[in-house]
Amino acid sequence: MAFSIIQALLMGLAIHVSAAPQSRPCQAVCHSLSQQYPSQVFLGDETKYSSEQTSFWSTIQGAVSPTCFFQPESAEEVASAVVAARGGTCKFAVKSGGHYSFTASTIAGGLVVDLARLNKVTVSQDRQTAAIEPGGRWADVYPILQKYGLTVPGGRMFGVGVGGLSLGGGISWLSNLHGWTCDNILEYEVVLADGCVITANPKSHKDLFWALRGGGSNFGVVTKFKFIAYEQGRLWNGNLRFDADANVTANAAFTTWGDLLAPKDLKSGGVLLWDAHADGPPTGLAILTHADTFAENSHPEVFDRFYEVGPNNVTEGNAFHAEIAEGLVIPGGVTRNSMWTTSFVLDAELMQSAFDIWSEESASIASFAAQQLQLQIFTRSQLAFMKRNGGNPTGMAKETRPVGFVNLLTMWEKSEDDKHVYQVQQRMEDRINAAAKKRGLDSIFKYTNYASQFQDPFAGYGSDNKKQLLKIAKKYDPEGVFQTLVEGGFKLSRGPPHL
Repeated sequence: MAFSIIQALLMGLAIHVSAAPQSRPCQAVCHSLSQQYPSQVFLGDETKYSSEQTSFWSTIQGAVSPTCFFQPESAEEVASAVVAARGGTCKFAVKSGGHYSFTASTIAGGLVVDLARLNKVTVSQDRQTAAIEPGGRWADVYPILQKYGLTVPGGRMFGVGVGGLSLGGGISWLSNLHGWTCDNILEYEVVLADGCVITANPKSHKDLFWALRGGGSNFGVVTKFKFIAYEQGRLWNGNLRFDADANVTANAAFTTWGDLLAPKDLKSGGVLLWDAHADGPPTGLAILTHADTFAENSHPEVFDRFYEVGPNNVTEGNAFHAEIAEGLVIPGGVTRNSMWTTSFVLDAELMQSAFDIWSEESASIASFAAQQLQLQIFTRSQLAFMKRNGGNPTGMAKETRPVGFVNLLTMWEKSEDDKHVYQVQQRMEDRINAAAKKRGLDSIFKYTNYASQFQDPFAGYGSDNKKQLLKIAKKYDPEGVFQTLVEGGFKLSRGPPHL
């Protein structure tokens, strides 16, 4: 595709902006876009603007007031917005699903390029690949693929967008079988800072292709992903609930699955969640999946240990990918949310220590915050898939042992409690890291899609990979538009703010 800044200039966008008063750069940009695309730009006095604000998962983002929202319908229209923002020195943000917990896919006083209308899913004639645009939610993507008897290793929960998950890595219920979301992408369509629309794959712009597989929003705006598509009907799904007194055996069963059993049954997947309660001990939920279906009142043998723990409730059955996603909802637009993560070489005692630390520290904010500990595992097969098509920049492909990691999820209502919440999450991470280091099992990796704004996931990719990512960013964006004008999210050129 050859759309470039020259075409944008001919359309008059950059000309309008360059003449605008510098005291109001984004008002001028939004005005230009609204003239060009009157039904796709929403200003602060419009009803649609308010509904856009409430569409974010965290009210931390929903409380922000941009100058306008723009919903492009093509890569060329995205390019128009990028060129206009660049020419007018207007800071902008790019929104896919809006599932960040902190201010990243919106911006105060700036332009939000909302990709919601870029939501097409196109299956190739041979049914081997699927072209998926970034503005869709995975719960909407799966039903379309389902009509073809296909799926891709995408998001696990309702409401998660295609773009953010894919650019941050992406973990699926099928990652043990097929790898991370990013490791199943064959090609990217990307709008660069100069307005050019290019294709990145293992043969064309292969350095950018590598960088986008976990490098986030540092290089351009991705307007289309080409995924490997897999034959898939219903999956088996089991939800096992545990009382607090089962935490040791449940955590051990999960660790044993990730270390010893997952390699024997690549079709299996799962997470172990613990919810804190102000008026009692935590309760657990193991969400288990298998790519095959099973008869009623039966389950995959690979999960026997979870059943032996003695769950107090079991719900199991066969369901399509979309149905599983729709059943996993963390309500959006209701609370202030924060995620925080760390990782370690998988070890049963260390996994238990992570639970104990979380359980102890969570008590101090349990009176006003809902908290969940999400225990997860990067299995050996996931790590092996990271070598596919030239690999990805996370640095995880070199790991020889499974890696355990946590998502410390917290939800609360009042902004005056922000610092207290963040301090507790920081303390949890510090203590988990210290326990891991004491055992010689520490890891620098921080999973991007769970990282807090106070963490630097790219530092966890290793110094060499981070340097290479910076080099690639400067090659494709020499003026640093996606480092400075797009200031939200994780940036290669700057570290996180101090808490």
